Amino acid sequence: MTEWHDAAVRDFETGDFSYGDLALKYGRSESTLMKLMKRREAHRGEGNRRRGGRKRFGEQKPISPLHYGVGVQIGMYRALEQANVSEIGERLNTSRITASSMEKGFHDFTLTELIGIATMIGTDLIDLVSTRTHQIKS
Repeated sequence: MTEWHDAAVRDFETGDFSYGDLALKYGRSESTLMKLMKRREAHRGEGNRRRGGRKRFGEQKPISPLHYGVGVQIGMYRALEQANVSEIGERLNTSRITASSMEKGFHDFTLTELIGIATMIGTDLIDLVSTRTHQIKS
């Protein structure tokens, strides 16, 4: 194999080069480069880089101060009741994953869900969504 083969494979695996970019850089056709990558079993290096889709919980931020505040109230209720997330999910007629995302402020609530949360906590809807106490901690 020639020297440009190694360089092209390295660029393909470590860079954000398309087949077209590599074709222009090395003066070869795209099909030649595709065959080379297939023959060398070259794969684009993803590393720790995520390309989209849903973020991990640790990478997410609350949708808004309102969502954060409602989540804090769910968390306080859960602590007072000594309930786990699955039990809160059952009380709200939702999954434990949704209940967890609600508590973290990642879930975009429907009006029905907000009414259910207010009923579960024992408050009215206006107090639940009152913005005077909803501040996101940095």
